[in-house]
Amino acid sequence: MNLKHTYRKIENKIGLFGIILFGSEVLILLALVWRIPLNNLRVARLERNLHVLASYHPVDSELLLEKKYIGALYPGDSYSCSYIVGEFRASALTRENIRNAYASTTVTSFRRNTKLPVQVRFVDEGFLDDPWYVWRDEFLSSLSASASWKHTAEKNIYSVYAAHNRYTSPFGDFRCF
Repeated sequence: MNLKHTYRKIENKIGLFGIILFGSEVLILLALVWRIPLNNLRVARLERNLHVLASYHPVDSELLLEKKYIGALYPGDSYSCSYIVGEFRASALTRENIRNAYASTTVTSFRRNTKLPVQVRFVDEGFLDDPWYVWRDEFLSSLSASASWKHTAEKNIYSVYAAHNRYTSPFGDFRCF
């Protein structure tokens, strides 16, 4: 009888240890991912707001690719989470006319009282910032593999985007570290 009682105590302690271990793992996992749905909603709202730009695009402008990004703007920058949405477009207009089409244009951020400037970069200009240079490289490799490359060869190819990279806490989303 005494041995049975000892085994039960051991089983209870092992069970309690298992519950504590499992609970700790769940808490660690939640600390890394609890904000992911919120950040996905934020970038979706920013993406929707970027689509309002349709009236600002040059008439002959053609949408080639849409991109979005959530994460640290620079590798190792774990102090902020950035949200960037953009489009690659092609137009026969001059670069100056394309830039003028978007001059002083803003997009409402996911924080409704914040206006973000719309920025334009051409694919043959230096893309030194992360993630834009990654976008450009992905875009150029996909474009050269497709038949639409010949269609856009005489056009200016550019990226129009909005970035919310003001301080937003990175905690709760592992993509922001």
